[in-house]
Amino acid sequence: MTRNLLFIEGFKLFKRSRAWVGPVLVFLLIIISFPLTLDINSDNPPQIYLSFIWISTLLVTMLGTELIFSEDFEDGTLEQYAVNNKLIEIVFYKILVHWVLIGIPLAFVAFLFILSLNISIQISSIALICLIISNLIFINFFSLGNALSLKKGSILGLLITIPFLIPVLIVLGKITTSTMLGLSLMGHLSLLVGVMILVASFIPFIISFILRTHLELSLIHI
Repeated sequence: MTRNLLFIEGFKLFKRSRAWVGPVLVFLLIIISFPLTLDINSDNPPQIYLSFIWISTLLVTMLGTELIFSEDFEDGTLEQYAVNNKLIEIVFYKILVHWVLIGIPLAFVAFLFILSLNISIQISSIALICLIISNLIFINFFSLGNALSLKKGSILGLLITIPFLIPVLIVLGKITTSTMLGLSLMGHLSLLVGVMILVASFIPFIISFILRTHLELSLIHI
């Protein structure tokens, strides 16, 4: 049953190609347009490009998770999962599927973009690892925001979740600086991994509780 649910969620998102191809294409458009606004040369420090990548990935990930729960809420699918005590599982799977089909592809597209700027393979590889980790954090928080604002629009969710992600962006900036200066990254990377594990372990349970509350309130108002 567990594998079936994971397959179903993966197939549902894959079938809605606009939901996962769209964010990747938007990200491609952004990074293709970026060099047109900046004179690309060896004098530009890599921090400029990496900071641009962090922010762009954050915003595109937000776009990719905008409808993560709303369609299933409206058509009654979430209610069926709640009745069968599968709500927490489906939240985990939705986040996992969005990470695999959106978060990881974005990381590799960014990796190729960074390489194309003649930035060293070492820095590019570190950026790839950071993006894979941070995108899972982003998707969890944006999923939380979307669950909170399920009936009130995604803007509220954005206002709620963005402040929590600022520390992640700060850590990514510290990793960038340490890489440029040749300093040890283990402390910052360990912190990023720790945050990822903490977020991926607890936020789905919070989301599940919020979704169940929405469902119960919907039944009361019928």
